[in-house]
Amino acid sequence: MSLPRSSLAAVLLPSLFLAPLTASATPPEGACEVKVEGAVKKSFSGKGGNMAVASDHWYTKAELRDALLKIEAMGAANPSEAAKAKVDKAMKEGAQMMGPLVLNCVSTEGMSKGNLNILPGSRNSMERIPFKPGKVRLVSDMPKPGELSVKLAIGEDTFVLTRPGELVLTRFDGSGITGTFRYEAKKFVPIYEPQGPEQKVTVVGTFDFPCPYPSEICRKAKR
Repeated sequence: MSLPRSSLAAVLLPSLFLAPLTASATPPEGACEVKVEGAVKKSFSGKGGNMAVASDHWYTKAELRDALLKIEAMGAANPSEAAKAKVDKAMKEGAQMMGPLVLNCVSTEGMSKGNLNILPGSRNSMERIPFKPGKVRLVSDMPKPGELSVKLAIGEDTFVLTRPGELVLTRFDGSGITGTFRYEAKKFVPIYEPQGPEQKVTVVGTFDFPCPYPSEICRKAKR
């Protein structure tokens, strides 16, 4: 049992199915920044919050089970025994909701102005992207266990990775996540448009997000 880990899922699922964990006070959001350097020069800044970051590492097994059960039971107040059994079986098999890590840096001017997504794909595990500082290989698509995929669009321009990059996590614990990323890319040109020389760029960025959810692990880190 594992849910789709798209950037949209990262925005919607935690708020939809973890409602009992929602705090009344608004936590600090944090921030992120993305810069494109080289043949094309562009940049944007974004905010944190539950639209920016998600990780199953921030939930206890009991909280994760509760969230998965709400999804399986479509939010019913009294889930059936069959739903409970299905979720319990999935938990024993390593079920995930958002996966080990999802990062989205969306421009403060709107998604159309800038949108970077770092996603775990469907093959990752909590063990391969551990809950601690470290380095993670960035790839363009179909990440293997221990890798994350990266996608970037700014305005009408899309930039595709040309060789593996690196995500450096300097903080990844109950208090939140901080780090940098860097990778080589090129501006994507559709095959129906004149190709011309490749427009090679380097994409660099930073992020500093507090844990956006009042889960047990994050609450303890804030004490």
